[in-house]
Amino acid sequence: MTKAVYVPTGGGIGDAIYDYFVRDVWRFIAPVKAAKPELEVIAIFLSHCSSCPELVQFHPLVSSVFTYPWTVPGDPREHLWKTFFGPEVKHIKSYAEQNKIQPESNPKLYLSKAEEKQAADILEQPIVVVHPFAGGKHRSFLRDDDGVYYCLPEQKCVEFCNRLAAEGQRVVVVGKSEVLEFGRNYNEKLTGLDPKIIDLSDKVSVRLSTYLTRNAKAFFGTHSSMLVAAWTNDVPSLCFYPTQDKNGVIRSIEKNGGNTGTFALGKPFHDNFQMSSDEFKNLSVDTIYERFKHVITKKQ
Repeated sequence: MTKAVYVPTGGGIGDAIYDYFVRDVWRFIAPVKAAKPELEVIAIFLSHCSSCPELVQFHPLVSSVFTYPWTVPGDPREHLWKTFFGPEVKHIKSYAEQNKIQPESNPKLYLSKAEEKQAADILEQPIVVVHPFAGGKHRSFLRDDDGVYYCLPEQKCVEFCNRLAAEGQRVVVVGKSEVLEFGRNYNEKLTGLDPKIIDLSDKVSVRLSTYLTRNAKAFFGTHSSMLVAAWTNDVPSLCFYPTQDKNGVIRSIEKNGGNTGTFALGKPFHDNFQMSSDEFKNLSVDTIYERFKHVITKKQ
């Protein structure tokens, strides 16, 4: 007899957001609970990022959250976490398919009461969400440990944000200034932002950042978690991706982005700059601004 179902997700914050809104697993929770209210739902986060479980902290249908370190697929420890569960605990998708339960189309993201009020206040006017960070530090707008900007330098991001603010646009900065792969803070944020800009970096949960991003009029930032959040709700986006990492490896979104980072890439209102560090250094804010305006126009 099935007493509980588990809902797994693995990887970083972007993977968790993608799983929550795009893949079947999380979209089965409400239908399964409606059909079988007594079942417990266990959320499983197989992750290298401690912030991932914040996504479901206030989900009323999730009974408990279980975290386990992410391992490379094929590693002997990959499925070791399953030894904690007996046969009465089944994968939610398997259970749903056996009982002919269909996934919901648009799962709700649950906020705390305080976050609901904060979100309502911020979204009184249309916002542009800016996310300058990334789990892999070379993909962020900040210097890497070797002092090099591999992606768009933060000064250009600040200049772009201030330009939008001067136009009367409502700009909101979100994200966590930490190297998520190693769990350590490097204590850098964007400096020199116009005081009218709402800087929420390191101040709010992944959950609220995701909610604001999915309800923004546009997204600007790194090829990282909040870009995925924007993509899951067709928010026009402009992202930046370094074509060479600090080890000299040549990369592209198309070849190295995975399902999470490429699933909406072809839509006309999602655009990107893929460049070397030198090319990013020479990229003008005027060029960035024109491309951003073009992206928004494509969605209208």
